[in-house]
Amino acid sequence: MWLLLLVLGCGQSEPTPTEAESAHTPTDVEMVAAMEVHYDAAIAAHDAVIAGDLDKARASLSALSKASLPDGSPEAWAPLHEVMKRAAETGAEAKTVEAVGMAIAAVGQACGSCHGALNRGPVYPTPAEPGAAEVLTENMKTHQWGAERLWSGLTHPSDYAWGRGAAALSEASALGEEGAPELAEFVAVFSTVASASAKASGAGRAENYGKLLGTCASCHAAVGVKLVSKDAPPSPSAPLHK
Repeated sequence: MWLLLLVLGCGQSEPTPTEAESAHTPTDVEMVAAMEVHYDAAIAAHDAVIAGDLDKARASLSALSKASLPDGSPEAWAPLHEVMKRAAETGAEAKTVEAVGMAIAAVGQACGSCHGALNRGPVYPTPAEPGAAEVLTENMKTHQWGAERLWSGLTHPSDYAWGRGAAALSEASALGEEGAPELAEFVAVFSTVASASAKASGAGRAENYGKLLGTCASCHAAVGVKLVSKDAPPSPSAPLHK
């Protein structure tokens, strides 16, 4: 009898796991790694366009357009991810600083839409507001601080961060007496965008942010300001949790 059972047992195959059992679900570590790749490429493009380095901005967007999600990611994530990749691809092929800026803003909005839909997004540390200095220096620091809050509001997404950024830019829209007369056009555009940002929502936020990036980059180029784009941007403190 024991011999018969042994023979019968040898003839049986191992049970086949169900599709659900065999499917791999990405771990938080895998998701964090993937999101950091996205974040690094997006921020590299963002900083490069402000610095006037369109080649680097386009290269970073090209890399982002080819980014992938970890194996086994939920199907619901795929269409949201594709929106981001298409925006990045558009920017990689753009010819002007304004077009690249608009594409980067579209990337940011796509990231924020995905984070909002999945209720899983980055938490950005908020730096202290800039202190008093010369009017031009103070306003430039406030521009940077406000723009970073807008980016946080767009990608988190966060109405609070967006509101703080819009308010800061509205309060420091002028360049001060040190501003050269030839910058009047940029100041006017910046003021208009800053005011519109306070009222913007949805796709309007991406449009305003894109205009802001293009205006900053064009203004910097006009006065010969050389900004060094970051090669290793800082990551959010908690990429997967609100």
